[in-house]
Amino acid sequence: MTARGALAYAPRMAKTHGTPERPLTTEPAQVAREDAREDGRGILWGLGILGATLVYPVLESRFWSRSLWGAHALAFLPAAWMLVPAACALLFVPRLAGAIGGRLERWRPSPRVAAAWPYASGLVAAATFWLVRERHLYWGDALPLSIDVPAGQQFHPDEPLTLWLHHAVWAAGGGRWSAVAAIAAASAVAGGAWVALHARAFARVGWRGASGAATLGPFGASGAASSGASGAGVALVATLAIACQGAAAIFHGHVENYCYVAVCFAVFAWSGVDYLDGRGPAWPPIAALLVAFAFHLLGALALPAAALLVAHGLTHRERRREMLVTLAVAAAVALSIAWIVRGLYPGGSPFAQLWAGVLKVVQQPRDMQPGVFLSARHLADAWSHVVQMGPLSLVAVILLVVARPMRETLASASGRFLGAAAITLYAPALLTGPGNLGAARNWDLFAAPATVLPLFALRAMLALEPPARQRLLLAALAASLAQSIPWTALNMDRHATEARVAALPLGGGRSEAMLGTTALNAGDLPRAERWFEAALAEDSLNVNALSGLGLARAREGRLAEAEPLLTRVVELKPETPQYHRDLATLYMRTGRWQAASAEWQAALPLEPQARDAWLGLSASLAQAGRRDSSVYCLIAARDALPADQGIASALADACALWVASAGERGDRDEFARAWATFESRCPGDARVRDWRPRAEALLGRGAR
Repeated sequence: MTARGALAYAPRMAKTHGTPERPLTTEPAQVAREDAREDGRGILWGLGILGATLVYPVLESRFWSRSLWGAHALAFLPAAWMLVPAACALLFVPRLAGAIGGRLERWRPSPRVAAAWPYASGLVAAATFWLVRERHLYWGDALPLSIDVPAGQQFHPDEPLTLWLHHAVWAAGGGRWSAVAAIAAASAVAGGAWVALHARAFARVGWRGASGAATLGPFGASGAASSGASGAGVALVATLAIACQGAAAIFHGHVENYCYVAVCFAVFAWSGVDYLDGRGPAWPPIAALLVAFAFHLLGALALPAAALLVAHGLTHRERRREMLVTLAVAAAVALSIAWIVRGLYPGGSPFAQLWAGVLKVVQQPRDMQPGVFLSARHLADAWSHVVQMGPLSLVAVILLVVARPMRETLASASGRFLGAAAITLYAPALLTGPGNLGAARNWDLFAAPATVLPLFALRAMLALEPPARQRLLLAALAASLAQSIPWTALNMDRHATEARVAALPLGGGRSEAMLGTTALNAGDLPRAERWFEAALAEDSLNVNALSGLGLARAREGRLAEAEPLLTRVVELKPETPQYHRDLATLYMRTGRWQAASAEWQAALPLEPQARDAWLGLSASLAQAGRRDSSVYCLIAARDALPADQGIASALADACALWVASAGERGDRDEFARAWATFESRCPGDARVRDWRPRAEALLGRGAR
């Protein structure tokens, strides 16, 4: 038996040598019979749990689609879609499952096919994710990204590397594709890489063959193809099952922010398993954690699981030096990068941003109140989020571990690590609520961490005896398909999605505000107005609805009706710069330049890097007759945005207008100030060269 096989087989070996419940003198035949009965009960228990996850979406769609939102896709699709769970349930039939499972166990691909199929599965997955992507911008960060990326945003303190990559992919097209298409395609490619990682790793997992002996998958410890290729079939089923979890929807969302960090979590989990099983070095999981944190603050959720790897390395003398070197290099790299990018963060450090993110959740004034946190609505939202992550999500996995055969995987260090990672990565999702990080609309926030839960469950299933492995894997695949196929079809259908949005139990007019915002951005102003009015009828203080209704009426030319709404929004949310900018724009359209400049000045301290706020303030000051103040505003903007050529051009134009205005009025003192500013601030401007003789003559006459 190989060392790898011994690790996988250790729990069974310990049990057959005696357990606390059973005296050592028990006859071997009796022990085997009792083991078989316990295994049978465990398998039935596991099948019952997976069967419940297959049936539950039907029940929620039929009875609770207006109060829960985790698995109710069938409520918004034609009745014929009920055939999907019925067809998937066939994989629970023992004879059919045994026949399919036996064929999978006997599948023996050639070494070349065994080496290539994980990568081929990644290509197929990427193409599938692209073809079944969402056809709307309702979920996740789709709508903001579709606006902000083309506007030039390349950095966000919560997800610096993600937003940079979004912008880079879009910019690489040079205008040949939209930001929406670019980011959706990149998400699908990331999903293909994620599937390929899992396919290759599942193929490397040790499991028991038909004889009961521990074997290796198609790849041995060295990565070369081995003769134990009989596991390729079950690895394929495990890969299909994890790719069909609800959390995998981040790879075929229209625009997504969490697909890259999900890939990092997969690398972290599998390389951590390899390290603990003695097949890999210590640095890959630590490096994956750092890269995950660079993609999104969520990467820090892997720290508790990483601590287990560190503890393992430091407590084993033969691995201590490697772990110490890995930690030293990782700390040096992390601190160096944090120092280099410190100027990009409001707190001067990405670690300060992490702490601010934690406080944003735990100190949220509404959601962290006991009466809200323990309310039925919060519990319903938490349950819905768990369910939407797929059949192999938190509750189901915990119940499956209770079944004795799956519990044995926790006997190994790698099993405990994977179990701890699954729980600690996902558990913070239970704290979120509508006031801080969102509930139904932001379901995707913890989708990437949730992908480790099914990984743990599927790896545990692969370690079972062949009959149990076949039954549970196929049952997991059936339940996953029964939920993922209707969900994918629903999200590809815009009208069905809108019906679902309208039914979401968000409260406070938020569902209606979502629909109104989409209509507003699509230019359907009458429809947007109807939805915003419906939102305000439910909650008169819904700021998004007030703002949206004001913008809809302003775009229709009904400025007098829009002004009270936009003014009220600024009163309710004075800390949001966009609301000040909206009101300032309305004032400029009605020629109230002083009021407009006041709103621009209120917006700038909240967002000093906003180019349009600087330009708006300068324009309103100029229109108010304050040419000098307009120029000084743009000088400050030039200092704040030194690389912005638009600001530089606007400064030159404002200086030229100031010079011309002062000259026309014959105000030599103001002309002298204007010309000195123009000459010093814009020395390369052609107008400075062309106007210099006349300016010097005018100043010379003034001196005499």
